[in-house]
Amino acid sequence: MNATEIRQSRWVAADTDHDPDKVTAARKQAGFTKRETARRIGVVESLISEIEKGTRNATPPRLRQLADLFGCAVTELQRDPS
Repeated sequence: MNATEIRQSRWVAADTDHDPDKVTAARKQAGFTKRETARRIGVVESLISEIEKGTRNATPPRLRQLADLFGCAVTELQRDPS
């Protein structure tokens, strides 16, 4: 792998409790930016970005905060069991 490929590759945590794509979709559906989401739940914007990329795990309490903010069930943000 060359330097360009390394920069372009995306490391995704395999053990996240949430589905990054579902979090992103729910945020957008609710009409929030990453910045607004972060402000409303009291975290930095980079944490929201990392959760949506899958490089950081959204803990169960954080997932609850996001679900409450987005007006959805926690299960809608979780990975499909497989």
